[in-house]
Amino acid sequence: MRVDNDESALLDELQAAADDFLSILELNEGPSELFRARLCDLILECGNVWTGKLPIPKKAALIFSELYPAIVRYSPFADETRRQEIESAAALILECILISLDPRGPRLSSGPTRQ
Repeated sequence: MRVDNDESALLDELQAAADDFLSILELNEGPSELFRARLCDLILECGNVWTGKLPIPKKAALIFSELYPAIVRYSPFADETRRQEIESAAALILECILISLDPRGPRLSSGPTRQ
């Protein structure tokens, strides 16, 4: 699949948002609501761009496939409260990914990010 400049910029922004979210976890600060919301919004925006298009760009597939394991790898090192926050954020991000990959397009404009 050929990726145009707008889509390429969106994927770069998605990668940056994923990196920012993971950086916060790496600092053992727990998941940031602001960074999580930004990441979920970008994932859903990608889904809107890809509605009716398959396959998705390879870069997106790599980001999506690596994101959940990268997030949950921090949970064993956190206290119980942080572990629950990390696992909850990971589940919500995974939900956004699954919604974005629906071939009919995302049916939520920003639903999961508002919880």
